[in-house]
Amino acid sequence: MLRLLISALICIFSLSIARPASASPASAPADWWAAAMEASRLASGYEASRTRISIEALDASGAVVSYERGETRLQRVDGREVVVVVSAEKDGKDASDDWRKRYAKAAESTSRRDGRADRGGPPPGFDAAPFNPAYVGALSIGEAATLGASVEVSFSIDTEAGRVVGVVSFAGSGVALSSTQSWLEPPPLVSFMRSSTRYAYHRGALVVASMELEGEMSILFVKRRFRMRFEFSEWIPAGG
Repeated sequence: MLRLLISALICIFSLSIARPASASPASAPADWWAAAMEASRLASGYEASRTRISIEALDASGAVVSYERGETRLQRVDGREVVVVVSAEKDGKDASDDWRKRYAKAAESTSRRDGRADRGGPPPGFDAAPFNPAYVGALSIGEAATLGASVEVSFSIDTEAGRVVGVVSFAGSGVALSSTQSWLEPPPLVSFMRSSTRYAYHRGALVVASMELEGEMSILFVKRRFRMRFEFSEWIPAGG
């Protein structure tokens, strides 16, 4: 079950990158959003060379019943990008070799006929994110509310796969801090799916520092909950 989740969802989101917003504290949150949206067109400018992954199977109460955790590194070999498994474990036992075989198989299956790597990606609509410029025409920004030192702004995105609703948290200076969102029409066999994202700055760019995806799948009348967490770090120029 966990292997299927990894294969289907490990690339479910593309990373968004944005420059720090230059708006003053008095600026409207819509201005902060516009600045982040425009800067996110640099999304292809950086890649995380280090990724830590955690995939958990949960019971009905949310307790972990099984897990896989590991760390990968992105390396460039002879002009190609290769994912190297540093370490991995499953339920307390070493699973590094299993992960290496899994990534090797994925690399083979995503190779294009002309020999270039195909990164693949999520189905249409499931890459929707608040600052993804591909959805600027489908984005609606809602009301802003002050919560402590931050300002929370609601949003919705109407995609061909259904509506996505969520909230972005900004600092008073206009810096995007984090976001949460839910898919009102999740993929087939998935009862619910939601995510939370934490942002961080890297050389003036706003990158995704971590992302957590949680949902519930129903297979043969059996419901299985899952939680996946990705932590990204050590950013490098993309395709360099």
